[in-house]
Amino acid sequence: MPAAIATPSFNADLYVWARSGLNLRKKPDFKAEKISTIPYGTAVQLIEYGEIGKLYNEMEGEFEGPLERSLETLRLGEEVFYVGGYWVKVKVNEQIGYLFDAYLSNMKPFVPGNNFKFQDVPRVPEGMKDLQEYARQSWGLLKQDSTCAVYGNGASFSDSPEYSRFILPDMTDKNIYLLANFFFTIEKRCADKKDAQKFEYTGEGIPNLNFQYIDGKTSDDEDQFIYLDFLELDGVWIIKKELDDNIKC
Repeated sequence: MPAAIATPSFNADLYVWARSGLNLRKKPDFKAEKISTIPYGTAVQLIEYGEIGKLYNEMEGEFEGPLERSLETLRLGEEVFYVGGYWVKVKVNEQIGYLFDAYLSNMKPFVPGNNFKFQDVPRVPEGMKDLQEYARQSWGLLKQDSTCAVYGNGASFSDSPEYSRFILPDMTDKNIYLLANFFFTIEKRCADKKDAQKFEYTGEGIPNLNFQYIDGKTSDDEDQFIYLDFLELDGVWIIKKELDDNIKC
């Protein structure tokens, strides 16, 4: 069972982790009047929860769910990959309204470089590089060489021609999902039938998330399959990109 996500305290600052921002609405309903769009990285102040015990998402509307907000609320459609959440009342920039909290987190936001484009769908290696930079910003870099890096919170990154791997301790399953969706745009990729990389969800279940995509050709001029996995082992999360040829049974 994935660990439950702790409910943030009221008046706590949460941050928007949706690349395209979140719509602030007058009522806790996806069809309610929009007040404004709150950009990625904006801090919002939590005032109150809506109807506790009710989970929502834009694809299905309201549905029953557990009080513990965890990745068990994730919905896997035939072509779509998305997550459930609650409506919360917030204050932001002197405005008060409701936000969908699936894309809110206490994690500090990523500070991108000047060339970063939020509307882009990055290749997985680019996502890995940006995740390394986020780790440096958030936790500090203790040591680094050409193949590995160690960060201040105990996280580490290792790299080789066959695979790249992040080890992330003390992360909730929801925050891992938000990192995965921000740096690798998994929702957008899984919903886009025209994606040149043919990004597909292949996981066996939650909380582990497994994806397969095509990135170039092999020496035999066949499609090169890559696996991108998000794995939880004894409370530690592993993000791993691995060539198909390197996977052993």
